[in-house]
Amino acid sequence: MKSSTGKASVFTGSLVILAISGLHIYFIFAGPEIYRFFGAGEKLASMLESGSVIPTISTFVLAIVFALFAVYGLALAGFIKELPFQKQVVLAVSIIFILRSLLMLKLLADPENVPLQMILFSLVALLVGLLYLHGWLELRNSTKSAIQTAGCR
Repeated sequence: MKSSTGKASVFTGSLVILAISGLHIYFIFAGPEIYRFFGAGEKLASMLESGSVIPTISTFVLAIVFALFAVYGLALAGFIKELPFQKQVVLAVSIIFILRSLLMLKLLADPENVPLQMILFSLVALLVGLLYLHGWLELRNSTKSAIQTAGCR
């Protein structure tokens, strides 16, 4: 039996990650100003303006990676078929997002030069990382409890 709070945490995190994935697809069609606004950097925006396909390809790959992160979360929460290594992947994703959020600490060392959206993105990364971590802990523990209960019968 899976923990309902664990399922809800991973499900919510998955929805946020799916939104991030969709946002990256939007970037492809929105143009260089969106790349600048969302912090992709002047180099990528300039490459896009000069007709390079590198920003488009890299953004599309990121969208796919984010979508896969969400799919693994949905699998762990029991909303779709189980996937190989789903517990390990969800734990890894939680660590990735939490580490990404730590960038905020570096940014806050010089808050006057930090765009507000960068702080917001770090907070979203922290939220997703903590949701996935909480869900992983709850679902891992509920699986252990189910195994222990089954062994006691």
